[in-house]
Amino acid sequence: MALIGYLPASWPDDATFRASAETAFAAGMDILEVGIPSPDPFLDGETIRRAVAQTVRAGATARSALEAAVPLARAGHALVAMMYSASYAELGGDLLSSSLAGLGYAGLLVVGTDGATAASSARAARNAGIASIGFAGGHPDAASLAALAERSGGFIYLPSYEGRTGRKAVFGKELGERIALAKASSRGLPVAVGFGVNKPADVSALRSLGADGAIIGTAMVEAAPSLKELAAYVAALRRAAEGGSP
Repeated sequence: MALIGYLPASWPDDATFRASAETAFAAGMDILEVGIPSPDPFLDGETIRRAVAQTVRAGATARSALEAAVPLARAGHALVAMMYSASYAELGGDLLSSSLAGLGYAGLLVVGTDGATAASSARAARNAGIASIGFAGGHPDAASLAALAERSGGFIYLPSYEGRTGRKAVFGKELGERIALAKASSRGLPVAVGFGVNKPADVSALRSLGADGAIIGTAMVEAAPSLKELAAYVAALRRAAEGGSP
């Protein structure tokens, strides 16, 4: 089961951001979503919004945030650039994919685009040789999920609930049914679940529900200020991802 973390780029500064990411990778994280600042991060809860706002006040831009993670890519770590549609447009739209490939990113996740822009972004990413992560927001049906998978790569991101990150999720039958539908419609792409995934027990629950990956954002940001705490936290998540006791 893949362990996917999220950290805002350049938070609270470039060096500390990279140290946090390196610590998480060393403890067992597989993929890092690099959060790119946006003027309207409408799906982010207060913890992530405060962190991103701090980086913007310190002078971070969408471009500088992307570049802050380059040493991580050069070290061989798997990075996904996560951004909202406004930042995608600011960074050059479809031209962004080739730039990301040159910086060493493995994937791109854009949230908040319309259908035409999402399809165009996916084509550009595929042509540049990077994965266009499919975001399955809302409660899409099988046909919508299949269409999303057709233009996606890497994995399908399935939110556990609608709304902003940072809330408590319910890891029960309804979510299990949604995971099963997404996997049946994903054309072989793994399905990873995020939003409200905070504890090792949550990762264990997702494993039992059939998810291929767990995405941890808010709790990762909360643990990051202490590298020792972050290392212990990610190691516990790793054990749960591998079927160990949470």
